[in-house]
Amino acid sequence: MFYKQFLKITDILNPEFVENFDYWLATLPGNNQKNITPLLLQPGITEDELIRAIEERLNQGECAAVNFSKADSLSNKKEDIYEIYYNPSESAYDRFNELKDKLDLDYGKNTTAKGKALEELILNIFNQIKYVRVTNDVKTKTNQFDCTLLCGINTGYPSVFNYLAPCFIIECKNEPDKKPNNTYTNKLESIMDTSDAQFGIVFGRKKATSTCFDISREHYLINKNASKQKIIVTCCDDDLKYIIDKKVNLLQYIEYKIFQVTSNSPTATYEMFNKDLSVEDL
Repeated sequence: MFYKQFLKITDILNPEFVENFDYWLATLPGNNQKNITPLLLQPGITEDELIRAIEERLNQGECAAVNFSKADSLSNKKEDIYEIYYNPSESAYDRFNELKDKLDLDYGKNTTAKGKALEELILNIFNQIKYVRVTNDVKTKTNQFDCTLLCGINTGYPSVFNYLAPCFIIECKNEPDKKPNNTYTNKLESIMDTSDAQFGIVFGRKKATSTCFDISREHYLINKNASKQKIIVTCCDDDLKYIIDKKVNLLQYIEYKIFQVTSNSPTATYEMFNKDLSVEDL
């Protein structure tokens, strides 16, 4: 990514540092990459001086929370990177549970307030992803989006951020006794086809009908070889148990949900990818 700049100081920086730094830099939003690039052209700079200068640059903006020492190694697993960008505090989880408890309050005939209850929960959860900004106020000339999310980070290697950037849409249906059907999936598909969104979620209370998965799978296949992917997943209360109660990493969980669609495996479970294998299992 920035090897041309590094060639000017290869006598000072060892090759492993160059590789690790280049990998870390690829995980930063574009505006911060530009902010750091001039540092690489300074003559006589050492590794420690470069790291300190980078930290000073990042601390001037919204990147202050980024931990270079944790993110800079190619030996880190992708799950470790996900941990950097999604790591809610205990108070955040307390807030999630408070909002979840409000889903089943008696809202009477106020269907708007009932719907907003789920939207607020989902926005609070996804707002915990660094560089993701959320709102439920976006309207177009033809649609009103329940939840619109801007993702300010992408990566130069395969990750869930490749789908979340530059934006994604979530349709929320706070209907405890009703399964989301293909109407919601078709609406989200239409929104994505006329926007830059590559990823969408239909978030209901009950598990969506099987036709929702069929539509999502077909939509994925149609756009599989396009410059931008188009993937829709469905979530429900069962998924909230993983995200809130079990405190599963949201980015890792989204990756699993995407896999269900791309592999045509709606019955694949999260546990299949998170069990310890003994020698007898192999």
